[in-house]
Amino acid sequence: MRGLLHGIPILIKDNIEAAGPVPITAGSTVLLVNVSGRAVPLVARLKEAGAIMLGKTNLSQWANLRSRHSTSG
Repeated sequence: MRGLLHGIPILIKDNIEAAGPVPITAGSTVLLVNVSGRAVPLVARLKEAGAIMLGKTNLSQWANLRSRHSTSG
């Protein structure tokens, strides 16, 4: 049976955990080896509904959580 999102391509924000092979880096090259074997419920439900994860979106380094004055992008 096909889900409601069957075949719909999606991108996941880089600080959201999705089962590998794509790492969770929060925009930092230091975390390029940070590959998870599990997915958060949001990602699991999207995949169960038939969505196809194409990849992850880019973030400023550390998801811009360093300070109020850090640059974005």
